[in-house]
Amino acid sequence: LRPWFYVRPGVSEKRSEWREGRDYFATQEDLRAWCVDHRIDGVERSGSLNEVLESSKPKLVDLRGADLWQRLREVGWIKRASTDASKPPWRFFRPGADVLEVPPTRDHFFCSLEDVADFVVSRAIDGVERKGHVDEVYEAAKPRKRGRKKSPPPPPPPPEDDDDDDGGDAPSAGS
Repeated sequence: LRPWFYVRPGVSEKRSEWREGRDYFATQEDLRAWCVDHRIDGVERSGSLNEVLESSKPKLVDLRGADLWQRLREVGWIKRASTDASKPPWRFFRPGADVLEVPPTRDHFFCSLEDVADFVVSRAIDGVERKGHVDEVYEAAKPRKRGRKKSPPPPPPPPEDDDDDDGGDAPSAGS
């Protein structure tokens, strides 16, 4: 419980709907950093929820390597040395993961920054509303149908001959 927090204008009265870093800020430093990042000047932009605000920082999905990792660290991701010599030397843990758990839960960490980047892109992690926290729920990818392949349609029947000269069953006009 915090004795003070800073709330953006236009936030719902239901505190259960508030999200830290989006609707309210725990410290003046967090508020100041958010205002600088979103260019809040108090005149043209007040930081109200009904304003469309774009971050001055590049989107997480556009970052790679050290730049991506720096931004993810800011929202709670942790890097630890691997305890398994047969695995890559580093593990990259999502926010909320227990880094001391042995062995760690497989979907709570990644063994490479490339895997982290793939996760960020596939789950649309933005660092504000979606931070990659282990408690966040993501829509599962729609499973592909595994039915039989449709066979091609049968070839059309051959055209019927309407010729009368074949000596068929049709009566002649002179009989």
